[in-house]
Amino acid sequence: MTAVVHEGDNVEVLRASFPDLSVDLVVTSPPYGDLRDYQGFRWDFDSLRRELWRVLRPGGVVCWVVGDRIRNGSRLLQPERQAVAFADDGWTMHDVIVWNKGENPMQRMGCHQQVYETVVVAGKGKPRHVDVERVPCSTVGAYHPRNRNYRGKDGSFRERHKPGVVPPTKRSSNLWTYQTGHNHSTRWEEAWRHPAIFPERLAARCVRTWSAEGDTVLDPFAGSGTTLAVAVALNRKAVGIEISGEYAELGRRRVADAEGGLGTTL
Repeated sequence: MTAVVHEGDNVEVLRASFPDLSVDLVVTSPPYGDLRDYQGFRWDFDSLRRELWRVLRPGGVVCWVVGDRIRNGSRLLQPERQAVAFADDGWTMHDVIVWNKGENPMQRMGCHQQVYETVVVAGKGKPRHVDVERVPCSTVGAYHPRNRNYRGKDGSFRERHKPGVVPPTKRSSNLWTYQTGHNHSTRWEEAWRHPAIFPERLAARCVRTWSAEGDTVLDPFAGSGTTLAVAVALNRKAVGIEISGEYAELGRRRVADAEGGLGTTL
């Protein structure tokens, strides 16, 4: 599959170059407030949400990877506020993933160590494609005569499932663990020229779960090209938008390597 990286403001590029109903999946990680400078660029959350709704096909999904910011000792609750903005616009809120990043060397006094970010999963109606990763059941093969793990509205126990044998696998949880940093996020060394890359395996899991081969995957904050490289490696069409000329060129080189079968840790 091939990929295209547009250079410019994402809202302007979407309006000028993307027809209605032309994208199947969005996987992106916007700037977290003023946590990074990003060469002084700014973005318009409200306008971008409207454009993403316009270009998504029915059943399309947005995976919105976002962390929080602290100002004057208080959390800004950016993931929660942005999720509510999607919901208020009429998006279907499919899921909220907690991304456990592992140990964080940057610690703040007076609170717990911050080790997670949020993946808000919103869509245009019922998802057209969902393939939730499955994990082994620890009691596979055991016989359960009944399952009383469900309480009715009146508080009484109810049987959720009929008696039977525990299957070999179950759906994975919404707690995902992917470490960041060298030897974790990517082996493509040039990517570290960008100040805030996220793990290829995190992007890949979003792509595999909410899209099919041949689908079009968009990243309106393309950065170093993580989403695009992963989408290409997984046989999706990829298109990115990046306002920085330096990072847009970086993303193009990364995509070229991915098209050649190089540079990803999948």
